[in-house]
Amino acid sequence: MRGSICGAGTCSAAAGTCWTAGTADTMKSASRCATSRRTGGGKIALNDVAEQVSFSPSYFSTLFKRAMGISFSTYLTFYRIQHAMELLEDESVFLYEIAEKTGIGDLSHFSKTFKTVTGYSPNAWRKCVRNEEFLSGPKASAKKI
Repeated sequence: MRGSICGAGTCSAAAGTCWTAGTADTMKSASRCATSRRTGGGKIALNDVAEQVSFSPSYFSTLFKRAMGISFSTYLTFYRIQHAMELLEDESVFLYEIAEKTGIGDLSHFSKTFKTVTGYSPNAWRKCVRNEEFLSGPKASAKKI
């Protein structure tokens, strides 16, 4: 984050504004608000989260990037992929279901996004997780004779 400490806040020399440490807390609260919708199956949108913290979407987006170091959309993509990685551990869940549950929706877009972020296709990731569990199981520590 650019800027210097200014009393209780941080100054952005480029923007010429000073905002309080409470702004960072607001952004963290907003990110928790956005990600908590995952459990309820709710769709996460910048407009909705900005409304929750009483900011315009563009102002919220600017403050979020300053406070968190990444854009809201990048944060949301990483969060969705992290959630997908957890869901991929359960082999009974189909990929299209994971795409829907993570909020990405379209299976093709989900697969491309997952591979861009992780370097693996969803199926390849699932196989890696399965192999790790196999290799770290009780038989893996047994010595070969």
